Amino acid sequence: MIDGIPKLIVGNKAFEMFPHKEEFFYFIEIITKYNIENASKLPAENELEVLNDFEIFIENNLTQNNISNYYIGRTTFNEERVIYLVKNEKDGATGLLEFIKENGKQREFEYKIIEDKEWELYS
Repeated sequence: MIDGIPKLIVGNKAFEMFPHKEEFFYFIEIITKYNIENASKLPAENELEVLNDFEIFIENNLTQNNISNYYIGRTTFNEERVIYLVKNEKDGATGLLEFIKENGKQREFEYKIIEDKEWELYS
């Protein structure tokens, strides 16, 4: 809980022992807003599947375009879903994400690619 609002964190705990952290240290942070249902500011029921499909859509597009990536986790808090993926190179994802953002028929989103050699975002 943060200021009385629940924050949901879903993380892939397998990455605690990930042997390739020295190679995979570019984190993709994807942020999308969602409709809320009540004072909890969690997603409305009709948003849950759409948000899940959006995550899968982004991950599949990266993979289909030969951009190595792993799903790290997500947070859901205060009308905002943040998805985290990690990849091994800085280039590649930016162009694809810009294309999806401008031409895709998915939901609106923002993104950042963050270099994090210490894996602090995961921690």
